Amino acid sequence: MNIIINNQNIITNNQINRVVKLTKFKDLDNTKLLVLEKKANIFQVNKIIYYINFLETHNCEGLYHQGKDFVILKLYNLDGNTEDKRLYGMGVLLHELKHRDDLMLNGMTTEISADNYAKKFLNNNSNVIKGILKLKNEWEVEEF
Repeated sequence: MNIIINNQNIITNNQINRVVKLTKFKDLDNTKLLVLEKKANIFQVNKIIYYINFLETHNCEGLYHQGKDFVILKLYNLDGNTEDKRLYGMGVLLHELKHRDDLMLNGMTTEISADNYAKKFLNNNSNVIKGILKLKNEWEVEEF
């Protein structure tokens, strides 16, 4: 990802890039990512794409827009402390990138596919991701 807009108070761009490099996802050079830490950050979206109404009215954690190759990650919608938000936020990003990958390869995607990928990836790489995200403990994600 060559464009990441992120205040970096919860998760850093370096952490994002390091985890994404562990994945099988290809051709992310033009993919843009906006990380919203606080609801007030929503107005940053207006500078890039017009999703304010969607973001204000839908209680989602993330979204992928295929036409603009754009991912939005809403950390302010996540419960827990900073570590929880960092881990779960990375899971949401992986989920959205799986939607992107499915759409590019198959022209279709499902929530089940994206959830299963994110859960499996986080569990299979928990030791490495723990180090990258500076988490105290490893985990096993049962549901996403």
